[in-house]
Amino acid sequence: ARCMKTFFALYEALDRTTSTNAKVAALVDYFRSAPAADAAWAVFFLTGRRLKRVVPSAGLRQWSQDVTGLPDWLLGECYSAAGDFGELVALALEAVPPGPPEPDLPLATWVEERLLPLHKADPAAQRTLVIQWWLGLPRGERFLLNKLLTGEFRVGVSHTLVVRALATASGSEATIIAARLMGDWTPSADWFAGVTT
Repeated sequence: ARCMKTFFALYEALDRTTSTNAKVAALVDYFRSAPAADAAWAVFFLTGRRLKRVVPSAGLRQWSQDVTGLPDWLLGECYSAAGDFGELVALALEAVPPGPPEPDLPLATWVEERLLPLHKADPAAQRTLVIQWWLGLPRGERFLLNKLLTGEFRVGVSHTLVVRALATASGSEATIIAARLMGDWTPSADWFAGVTT
């Protein structure tokens, strides 16, 4: 399935290698095989754009304590060691029995139908949904979800590499792709088609 799992596999591939060519190859594979709407959101995140904070960090911290039973001081200590909240929560939740598995939804569905509506949800609804997702996802995807929720999605790939990969994947000129990525845009299948044709 070309879904959140595929985007996580891309994240891992980019994170694991320092080779520019290997990064470009992983990106090209992803852009060629992912649905256009997913590829559009991938470009959004990979070029350093972020969702406005969907839920408050304090909320995520409190909910992770509620679920794991870890005291505040211990979470604090672990955070100092891990240095990454998303990773810390993903690891801490390993000790908690999983819930019903989440369906393997496309990245675009995750963002548009799940993450963005959280803005308007009340804190109780946010808490219920986020905990349900945490318990229903494997650790890697849970980690990625936390990154998207907190707006801390960073992976070692430059804007230039993303442009190069899009140019290679679509057979377009890098300069044209770069120009199309400038300014404000909203990720969608149509937008992606417009960039790569």
